[in-house]
Amino acid sequence: MPKSQSKPKNTGNVIKPLIVLVVALIIVTIFIILALLLAPRAAIPEFKITDRQGSWEAQGEIAVFDDKIMPSSKGEYYFILKNDSEASLRYGINLKEYLFGVNYNAQSFMQYRLKMNGVNLADDDGAWHYIDDIDYYNIIILPGTEQLMTLEWRWPFEIDGTHDQNDTVVGRTGGKLSVVFFVWAEVIVK
Repeated sequence: MPKSQSKPKNTGNVIKPLIVLVVALIIVTIFIILALLLAPRAAIPEFKITDRQGSWEAQGEIAVFDDKIMPSSKGEYYFILKNDSEASLRYGINLKEYLFGVNYNAQSFMQYRLKMNGVNLADDDGAWHYIDDIDYYNIIILPGTEQLMTLEWRWPFEIDGTHDQNDTVVGRTGGKLSVVFFVWAEVIVK
């Protein structure tokens, strides 16, 4: 063979591994799709939340504060978590506080305690907490049972200089305080 002619390239050495790779990707994709389609779906737990006014609705309003609140006022709001499912449920409860009608963005001055059947859910029984600390995610309720929940709240007359200054501004200008409950539940899988 003259030196100016080159041998034809062997493209079979590149095409065979490429075909194997494409076939493997197709098999893996089919396996993932089948796994997703055949995976057991999480059961939507059946639970209810009620208070003295009746059942809670998703994104409904409840009356945590019965009347106008002011420094040194306090109260309790009762509600019931009822597990209507056939499995134990793990509940989570998180609270957020919003103040409307006042130019205010400082730290909360209201204090809270959340109890289940009279027992404080916080480890430090008897301590009061600000709203950001009311975040419980491991409340277990057995099937077919209900638990009495109590949200205790207070507006301390004097806390410290910063809080007292903030609540004085709110007290003078008025406004509407809302506490928003975020409640979720999941089935405990054995």
